[in-house]
Amino acid sequence: ILIKPAPGLTITGHEAGLCLDSSLTLTSSGAGTNKDYTWFLISTTDTTEIQGTGTNKNSITVRPGNAGTYQYQVEAADNDGCIGKTTALLSVFENPTVTITPEKSAYCVNEVAKVTAQGGNSYSWTLYDQNKTNSIGDATGPEIILPLAQTTYFEVIAQDVHGCKSNPQHTIITAKPY
Repeated sequence: ILIKPAPGLTITGHEAGLCLDSSLTLTSSGAGTNKDYTWFLISTTDTTEIQGTGTNKNSITVRPGNAGTYQYQVEAADNDGCIGKTTALLSVFENPTVTITPEKSAYCVNEVAKVTAQGGNSYSWTLYDQNKTNSIGDATGPEIILPLAQTTYFEVIAQDVHGCKSNPQHTIITAKPY
């Protein structure tokens, strides 16, 4: 009797994790050419088969609806009919929530305004005129300090350590004439 090993399957694409409301593709290999792969999502209560994509269904695109850790399993048989299986964990991260805090809601024209953002690790700002029709500048960092030439619409997006981005938040600061 000859005992052959099961194929050594691998799953790639899960290593960095995923931000909520995003999708990514998991890909498996190791069973040989022209072999069909079967995918499963394993939870604490049940196992659900997921339809694969690609020529041999060796890939799946996932878009989990909640943050947390998800376990995916793939199975495939090699040319000898030996079935291999492997699992991979995918971390799904919440998107950050950014808040904006202006030092004051109104300033005199050319007075130095200060606006601070919190909730992320990096920040990308866009400044617009009061009607948000024309961009008047961009900035990065948790704080903007600048002389206010006109009433300004401040918009910021925060990014966390996983690369997940917040929804844009804004505030309008009025520039009063002297």
